Amino acid sequence: MRPVISNLTAHAAVVTMDGAVAATIAGADSVRHTLANFALTDAQGKVWQYSLTTSDFEDVTPPSTTPVPEVVGMGQLRAALVIAGVQASAVSAAIAAIPDATKRGVAEALWNYSSDVHRDHALIGQVQAVLGLTSAQIDAIFRTAAAI
Repeated sequence: MRPVISNLTAHAAVVTMDGAVAATIAGADSVRHTLANFALTDAQGKVWQYSLTTSDFEDVTPPSTTPVPEVVGMGQLRAALVIAGVQASAVSAAIAAIPDATKRGVAEALWNYSSDVHRDHALIGQVQAVLGLTSAQIDAIFRTAAAI
């Protein structure tokens, strides 16, 4: 018996076991990959204790059919990051962790002063890697930003 997660957002997740909803977890955190500790009782009365992270589940949420925008405004991106549960301070810390002083300075200038952000810019990939975000999460953030 393996739980399946769906509708994972920065705010909630739905957990199913054997096709039935077993739990809805409010406050699920897809950015830091932590969910919750909880117990489920199966049809035979056995109690299953779980300490869950997003890596424990298969994400069955259907992919979005909305195209990923190539460019969004920096203000839109920052707002979309907050909506996704990523604070600006986390991005700043990711940039500060860039070891090369020149690359770090360029990244800081781009983060602080750019008016637009391109989805395929190297800075997006760097921040994505440091924060542990997936490409699908970055795409969702760009879609959210475009809708703001």
